Amino acid sequence: NAWKTTLNVPLPPGTGDEEIHYLLEDWIMPRIQEFQPEIIINSAGQDNHFTDPLASMAVTARGYGRINEIINPDLAVLEGGYSIEGALPYVNLAIVLALAGEDYSGVVEPQEPPYTSSNLNAFKGFLQEQKQQYQLVKPEWNIREEKHMPGGKWSYYSHSVFYDTEGFREIRKD
Repeated sequence: NAWKTTLNVPLPPGTGDEEIHYLLEDWIMPRIQEFQPEIIINSAGQDNHFTDPLASMAVTARGYGRINEIINPDLAVLEGGYSIEGALPYVNLAIVLALAGEDYSGVVEPQEPPYTSSNLNAFKGFLQEQKQQYQLVKPEWNIREEKHMPGGKWSYYSHSVFYDTEGFREIRKD
C-alpha cells in the first residue's frame, strides 16, 4: 500500500532557514529515502518567506534554494505566497537556480530578515514534543460501508476543519 504513511510536521511561527533545513535533512529525507518514491514533486509554495504577511515564518530566498537542493525534486510547482514583490521574484529565482544545479547564494532580498540568529536547540525540543504528542494521539479510524462509495470496506478519519479566511467550518472524511 503506497499511501500508508502521512508525514505532517506543524512548525512554530518564526521558523527560519536553519530550522527548516534541519527538519528536512534529519527528519523528512531519511523517511523519503526509506520510502523510495519513484518521483519527488516539490509543491513550492512561498508562504513561509519572511516577508509574507500571513504565515509568520522566516525562510529566505536562499533558504528556499537550499530546500530544493536538499530534496532534489524531479519537478517543482511554483505556488502561492502573498508577498508578490518582496518574496516571489527572489524565491522563484533561487528555486530555479537550485533545480538547475546553479549557485543561488547571490539571491538576496532587499529587505533584511526579522531575525538575527536561529534557536535550533529550542526547535529540536519542539520537534521532540511533536513526536511524543503524535505517539499519544493517534487517529481513530472508522471502517464501515457507505452507500455512496464503491463496494468494499473503506477506512476514513473524520475531522473538523475551520477556514479562518472564509469563516466557515466543514466536516471532512479523509
